[in-house]
Amino acid sequence: MASSCRIPDESSIDAFVAALETHDTVTRVARQPGTDVVDIELQSGRILAVFMTNIYVVGEADVQEIQRRHVDINAIVTLSAWNMTSEDAVKYGRERKIGVFTWKEFFGAIN
Repeated sequence: MASSCRIPDESSIDAFVAALETHDTVTRVARQPGTDVVDIELQSGRILAVFMTNIYVVGEADVQEIQRRHVDINAIVTLSAWNMTSEDAVKYGRERKIGVFTWKEFFGAIN
């Protein structure tokens, strides 16, 4: 995961955060300083720690590596519109209570 192409650019992060701030189910959004993790408080009171990435196809190994570095995350979201997730990554994440999503899928999930 060392490749800089896997790190979302600031404009993508800013766009994601701005979209979250206007979402009906979101009451608060705060980026964890020095990380690519954003904390999202939902109207239900649940707080999600979401890791943001720019991995073209998020695979099981990516989920494992991200989870090792960020043990408290609830979700991984790949931000670019053309990115996707593998079935294995989604299944692996689900088994560990970590959602693995594209941007569009994540917004559907928080509804």
